[in-house]
Amino acid sequence: MKNLNKRCQRALEILFAQDPALSAEATGRLDDELAWLERTGWAGAMLEAADLAEYARSHGFGVGPGRGAVAGSLVAFLAGVTEINPLELGLLFERFVAGSTGKNAAVVLEVEPEGYQIIQGRHGKTEASLSGRVRILPSDVTGTLFRIARRAFQSRPTDEMFRTIQLNDPDVLRWIDECDADALLTSPARPVQLTRNMRPRVRSFNDVITLMRCLHFPIETTIDRQSGGPLKTSSTCPGLPPHVADLIADTDDRLIFQEQVMLVMNRMAGIPLPDTYLLLRKIRFDPESVRQAFVAGCGAGGYNPNETENAWELLVRETACACKAHLAGLATTNYRMAFLRVRHPEAFLDRTSRPQVAGKQQ
Repeated sequence: MKNLNKRCQRALEILFAQDPALSAEATGRLDDELAWLERTGWAGAMLEAADLAEYARSHGFGVGPGRGAVAGSLVAFLAGVTEINPLELGLLFERFVAGSTGKNAAVVLEVEPEGYQIIQGRHGKTEASLSGRVRILPSDVTGTLFRIARRAFQSRPTDEMFRTIQLNDPDVLRWIDECDADALLTSPARPVQLTRNMRPRVRSFNDVITLMRCLHFPIETTIDRQSGGPLKTSSTCPGLPPHVADLIADTDDRLIFQEQVMLVMNRMAGIPLPDTYLLLRKIRFDPESVRQAFVAGCGAGGYNPNETENAWELLVRETACACKAHLAGLATTNYRMAFLRVRHPEAFLDRTSRPQVAGKQQ
């Protein structure tokens, strides 16, 4: 635990040194996450994943930016398990907390295929109690991205290069906005034809996350924007309290992420965030019991019946089916690929090239 704490504190001091307010927020959240990890026995798994990620990078193997709910962990970000800052993207650690008791719960680490056997072999030497809580997965997507990056930056470590990429590059965002859905590296979970009025207009990295949601969980009524035109907004549930309405303002007044659903339940009904995820999963097969818990909580919080009913209508009609933390990992991969396409098109002349990387022959 001390090694994990020390690693996180060192990274926190470097990353947030220029922003005292954000540093204070990060410190508080870091303390809370570390305490939970220690209390529940997950600290060892997180440190094991961090050590494996560091070993992979030091031997030239690409590691994915983050997969699943663990991308919502500040500890995972500071320790190097993920490359996604949850504070910047509004990601919830409680999403990981809620799923931590499941039989398949694990800290997932994606490694490019060239290094998978080596990293998996090293992982196999760890204690059995930790082994099942850390999962190493080979990723062709990660492998493709790093092969192209090595061609673009032959004399520079790719991880160092990725850290310099700004997520607000207008040319990159424009390319993502204008490209066809099948031009993105991460393919949709099932075939989908996206027309311009079905997909969000990409103007920020958060819009890239939303686009990933549209590709993987296509629902025609989720977004309605006209490319190049003004943002169309029409409240699907007027009368929501302002401090709840702000949760869905960035997604055209619609709930499209599990994190949004969890926050609505938490703010209005006072339900602890980990419990909101469990209720979220029950809405589809037992909506009445969830409604009773939500209405009771809202009543205790002083909300009038009209506000409560408006919020419940929104929850039950447009329950999200995508974890924003997971989609942030997909969006990061696609953004990096788009950056390389836009800034270094010559690197795409031969995507099958597999340059030697340190440690490959070990």
